[in-house]
Amino acid sequence: MKGHNITTTVMNEIRLLYLKRSVLFALFNYQFLQFKTLSKETFMKQNFISKTKFYASGVELRKILNESDFYHSSNIINDSEYILRLHIFEFFYSAFNGIDSPFPDMNIPINNLIIRIQAQFSFLIKPVQKKQAGNFSKNLDFAND
Repeated sequence: MKGHNITTTVMNEIRLLYLKRSVLFALFNYQFLQFKTLSKETFMKQNFISKTKFYASGVELRKILNESDFYHSSNIINDSEYILRLHIFEFFYSAFNGIDSPFPDMNIPINNLIIRIQAQFSFLIKPVQKKQAGNFSKNLDFAND
């Protein structure tokens, strides 16, 4: 199979779309991020997953995570919670970085927090500076392709 004008960014966007539609990714999110706030039944209903698929996917996910040493660290750090948080961060960073927000429902509260923090400083960013910073980051995106 060949493709023309397919950049790294386009490939990463395709991978992310595939990941977002994956049952295993939904289960990964549930097991590590949502299990305290969402019941299994609600999760299965929202994702159109049967009980059988839920438990079979859980076994498959554990197998994949164990084979990839998700729960282990090559460092001297033995704190299992630290290692788990680090691996979850690495996963989301590599999958979503520069393409999409992994937690879009948090964008508004985060932006409000940034605005409050900026208000504590005496300098203001002028609209021209914001535009220049935006152009600079766009140029960096093209440089990574």
